[in-house]
This record gives sequence, C-alpha cells and structure tokens, in this order.
Amino acid sequence: MVYDFSGECTPIGGGPADNDVCADAIAVSCGDTVVGDTLTNTDTGGNPAPDEWYKFTGTGTAEFVTISLCDGGTDYDSLLRVFSDCTLANEIATNDDFCGLQSELSFASDGTSTYYIMVEGFGSNSGNFS
Repeated sequence: MVYDFSGECTPIGGGPADNDVCADAIAVSCGDTVVGDTLTNTDTGGNPAPDEWYKFTGTGTAEFVTISLCDGGTDYDSLLRVFSDCTLANEIATNDDFCGLQSELSFASDGTSTYYIMVEGFGSNSGNFS
C-alpha cells in the first residue's frame, strides 16, 4: 500500500515575529491586550536581548499612556522602551523591574504623534509576555 501525503509543513517556533523590527511595528490602541513572545526574535537595539515592536498613535487629544507587563503573563525579566521614531535616537521612556522583574511605564502622548514601543528583556533575557 502506498500513501500519498499532500500538505504544507511549517517549522514550530521557526523564526522571528513579523514585528521583529521597528519598521514593522504592529499598531496598538489604549485598552488593547497583547500576548506575544520574544523567544525567536532578533536584537534590533539596546542590549543583547531579542525584541518585538508595537506602535501607538493618539486619537487627537493629549493623554498619558501606560504600558504594563505586570498582569502575570510575562515569564522573564522584561524591559520596556518607547521611542519617537525608528532611528532609536530619541528614547522617550524606559523601565525595568516595576513589579518584580516585570516592566511598566507611562509617557505623555501629544495625541497625534506615533510612538514606537520595544518589548525586550533585561540583559539577554527572552520569553512570553502580556
């Protein structure tokens, strides 16, 4: 008996996320919950830890924005950073170890600019986050 297999195979954990670089940052809004990991990502700046990118653009009104990894879904020593653009020349906010080894930060949004959020690890740490 001969079996013919027709299908598609993809590697498990086979490469970096689509938002592994700042230029491919995924848009988020206030109230969003993001679940992800940095396990297969590359390091695009800062320290040797792999990172993942998100971007936030205000709704037209100035506001304080808080980003938190303190909900219990982050299983590594995390680090959060916010930049004004993808050159990474102007870091607006950073935090390491706000709630144990997890990170949380707040920054003032002018309501119209786009801010780039880097989720990475302290040192070379990586893992799951939310």
